[in-house]
Amino acid sequence: MATCPNCFQEIDSLDSQDVYNSDFHLDEQGQPVYQGRDEPSLRQYFCPNCRETLAMNEAKAIAVLKDTTALACSHCDQRSTVQEKRKAAGIISRSASLG
Repeated sequence: MATCPNCFQEIDSLDSQDVYNSDFHLDEQGQPVYQGRDEPSLRQYFCPNCRETLAMNEAKAIAVLKDTTALACSHCDQRSTVQEKRKAAGIISRSASLG
């Protein structure tokens, strides 16, 4: 099972939502106007526990769920192991403390 690199909770699924880009402006009366696309511009995948964005495309979302030892930042692709993040946060897994 994968572990969220932000909240360190085990996850077996990600929540996702379509992201639509739209133009925003005010009309002559100062009222908001949105002009957008009918199709989403991308899909965002995030942790169901802490809501942190973990992937910005399906391939990365699959990698997050399959890869339990190294997760990439969804914004910069910098990789670090879950164990390194746990150590930096002062979190010790139960199995590590028993062994």
